[in-house]
Amino acid sequence: MSENIGGGAVKPPRNSKIELLRIVAMLMIVANHIVEDVVQPSAIEIGFGERMIVTLFGKFGGVGDDLFFGITAWYLSAGRPRIRSNVRRAWTLERQVLCYGIVFLLCTMVVSSSSDFISLDGKSVIKLAITSFIPTLTSLWWFPTCYIIFLLIHPYLNMALKSLGRKRHTELAAISFLVWGVLDPTGRLGMGWNILLFLFEYVLLSCISWYYRDLISDKRLSWSLIVSGFLIGVIGTIGLQVLLGSGSLLNHPGYFPALLMAFGALGLSLSGTKRHIRLVNGIARLTFAPYLFLLYPTTAPALRQILKTAIPEFAPGETLGVALLLTLVVFCVMIMVDSLRLRIFNLTLGRHPGVVFQKVWDFVEPKADRLGRRISQ
Repeated sequence: MSENIGGGAVKPPRNSKIELLRIVAMLMIVANHIVEDVVQPSAIEIGFGERMIVTLFGKFGGVGDDLFFGITAWYLSAGRPRIRSNVRRAWTLERQVLCYGIVFLLCTMVVSSSSDFISLDGKSVIKLAITSFIPTLTSLWWFPTCYIIFLLIHPYLNMALKSLGRKRHTELAAISFLVWGVLDPTGRLGMGWNILLFLFEYVLLSCISWYYRDLISDKRLSWSLIVSGFLIGVIGTIGLQVLLGSGSLLNHPGYFPALLMAFGALGLSLSGTKRHIRLVNGIARLTFAPYLFLLYPTTAPALRQILKTAIPEFAPGETLGVALLLTLVVFCVMIMVDSLRLRIFNLTLGRHPGVVFQKVWDFVEPKADRLGRRISQ
């Protein structure tokens, strides 16, 4: 991906069916955060039926997480991993999150000084500034931090998994799926929005990619996975909402209903003839920006205040429409913002792609090699 989660160097056009799935995945993630962090806290008085509909609309975030990383994991498993190419991917991603961290910090300062939508004390400003300038090390956003860690260990993980062979790798995937995907619905065994999720999903997808590719491209099987995952997830979510008032089987990316839907959708996109639609591929490159915007610490509180000001009290049946509208607005606006960011970058710092990275790599690599040889002696 040139400026998104999948990328690196310029490659032949990707399958637009897969890239469309990336767009759908991000829409699921955006809808999840819009509903949970913005709309539901602002619409407290709505009835149970309407709340259930809105909840189901916003509870596919786990499926989106699985798809968004899973698409990249599928591409990575099909290639020949090299530490240099993975570091370059990490470099590209770090450049993007650093840019947005600084921009969002400046926007926060402007809004907090000119309105009541954002309120920050001195300590909060200092903390926000530190995390915005070093977003990956401070885990300002969990996804890019975990993804960069994954990229750094991926070549060695790949070699380890390859050395297992088909039988042992299949056993590892089956045991992992049983333990974390089936027996751990609450994430008490460590599975959550962390690096373990990426390792877990990569073990499963690499096993399918290397040894069972014919299964993932079976349309009947793919539809069966999607339908079964959807039904189990929706029925389970309704049950949890009725009994406990909260919870979802589709919002946890490590649990099997979300995994079944994600793997089934990926299989459908891989089957049949490849498509190359320039507009779809272009939008897919920009889909990480809505996530960065929504999960910046001051975004959700500001959006809640704006929503309360615009709609002091929700009318019956209005909540779902507001959630849908906000989802589309945030997604489309941030796609346009990221397109503008890319254009500005290409006209300024990006006029000679890869030159800065190459100079840094040429400087660091020999020193790292010498250090490694000394340690190994």
